[in-house]
Amino acid sequence: MKINLTRREIEYILFLISESNESGMEDGAITSEYSEEDLQLMEKLETALRALDNEKFGIKNEPLN
Repeated sequence: MKINLTRREIEYILFLISESNESGMEDGAITSEYSEEDLQLMEKLETALRALDNEKFGIKNEPLN
């Protein structure tokens, strides 16, 4: 499935994940660790942000010689 999100939307989703984790700590949660699903989603979103930057600035991910 492919979803088109703007940079702002991606950043907002990352913010919501962080806020959710922080509010869980305030509610007396024992641990402040992210769930495996959160980590996977965060990794995908960060990869998407890098891809947007690469597209915007014309950066290509080619191996260095």
